Amino acid sequence: MSALVSLARAEDVLALRSRLVWLIAAAGAAWATVIVVLAHGRDGVIARQDALQAGGASLLLLGGLAAAVALGATAFPRDAHSGYLGLLQVAGAGRAGIAVARVLTRLATLAAIMLLWWAVLEIGSVTLGWGYDPLLTGHALAMTLNTGLALCAAALMASLIGSVAAGVFGVMAYVAAQALVNLKAALDQHAIAASQSHLITPFYVALPRSIVSPMMEDHQRRGITSLAAPHLEVNNLPVIVPASHWLSVVWTLVWLVALMWLTTVGLGRRQL
Repeated sequence: MSALVSLARAEDVLALRSRLVWLIAAAGAAWATVIVVLAHGRDGVIARQDALQAGGASLLLLGGLAAAVALGATAFPRDAHSGYLGLLQVAGAGRAGIAVARVLTRLATLAAIMLLWWAVLEIGSVTLGWGYDPLLTGHALAMTLNTGLALCAAALMASLIGSVAAGVFGVMAYVAAQALVNLKAALDQHAIAASQSHLITPFYVALPRSIVSPMMEDHQRRGITSLAAPHLEVNNLPVIVPASHWLSVVWTLVWLVALMWLTTVGLGRRQL
């Protein structure tokens, strides 16, 4: 355990020195500030808050996914090729410890970035006259988990292959998790025939699911569209994707742990 803590501390120092991390964090904070400024131009407190929530949801989706993929896909390839990971192993750090420390540190970095963006948006909510927005907080937590899934998926592939392919896999994992939730909602609301349930339900039960926040369900019901909550139709029938149950949250967390374990297996097979 002490070795793992030491590795995590060393990874923290590397993360703080990364220009990419600071660039992503600063760009997202600037985007959040623009969202707040544009929301001030709307008439009425409710309209301003809706604009802030919709813009913030788009930031947490696109910015969060970009941060997750960048952090996950670069977890191993460069340092494996340079021999740095090999030196860590020679110094006594096990491959499993290296993998866990790197993924955990990158998850913490992603959470810190999302926290920064959430703080700017919540400060904006106060300046708009709405005050603290618990729905926005819930959505930020949901997106941190969703993008964490993409990060872990990208890190898993990065333990085996190059960064570009690993990044693509991370995005695909996120899209697949969201698609499963959308298809299950369409099936439950009879937009898809019940006879097709055998093609959807087993994958929904077994695979990780994207977490849908109450804020996103509220936006869908009120017709507030954004990049994070587009209008969804299946077979020409409107579909509302409901907020996720806590069991879905637990299941996705289980998948995060599983992906981390698989990453230790992958790095164990890689030449360092």
